[in-house]
Parts: sequence; C-alpha cells; structure tokens
Amino acid sequence: MQYNIAREVRKMLELMNKSTKANVLIFGIWAMGLLFALSAFISAMTNFISILH
Repeated sequence: MQYNIAREVRKMLELMNKSTKANVLIFGIWAMGLLFALSAFISAMTNFISILH
C-alpha cells in the first residue's frame, strides 16, 4: 500500500513538473479571483450593515 501511494505521488509530481508553469498561472489567477470576490463580499456586507444601523 505504501509503495502504491509513493508511486501515485511520483506520477502526480511528474505531471505537475510538466505543467508547473500553467498550474501556477491558473492557481494564481484563481486565488486572486477568490481574494477579490472575498473582499468585495466583505465590503458589501459592511455597507449593508452600516445602512441597517
């Protein structure tokens, strides 16, 4: 079982090495989009709360 997991991990690492640049780019864009959405949501919530009070 341990050997199997190690082999899978090695396969995954090889795949990642092949497309590391693309993965980093996609992940960076995704993370930035997530942060942007989160900050927009927080500012909208604070605006909503300030309107209510």
